[in-house]
Amino acid sequence: MEKKILIATYSWSGHTKRLADQIAKLLSGADQYQITVPAGTYDLTDMYATSDRAKNQLTTGELPPLANPIPELDQYDLILVGSPVWSGQPAVPVKQFLNQLTNFAGHLAPFYTDAGSLTRFPKMPVPLLG
Repeated sequence: MEKKILIATYSWSGHTKRLADQIAKLLSGADQYQITVPAGTYDLTDMYATSDRAKNQLTTGELPPLANPIPELDQYDLILVGSPVWSGQPAVPVKQFLNQLTNFAGHLAPFYTDAGSLTRFPKMPVPLLG
């Protein structure tokens, strides 16, 4: 019997969504769920403002609600959870999604994306990957 897979992804800038789409192409038959929060929760043009807001949410424990209804999770054997890395941990919306999985009996596997800053790292040639 083939395992039923859900790819649940939050993407602030689109990078994690693109990775999730690539994974979905490799796992034919996998369903996708976009973890979203209400419009205006984060500044989508300023990662520093988003980071400050997310840190405050983590400190207060007031995580934003999810905007999309979560699918029936008991139909899945595996959930791949994709997130950008914010301050060394999953994005706050992903933490809120994971809080909803208290009774999920299947398997979870994370994947993530992150971004660096050219001002924080020396400029180095990047080898081409085949």
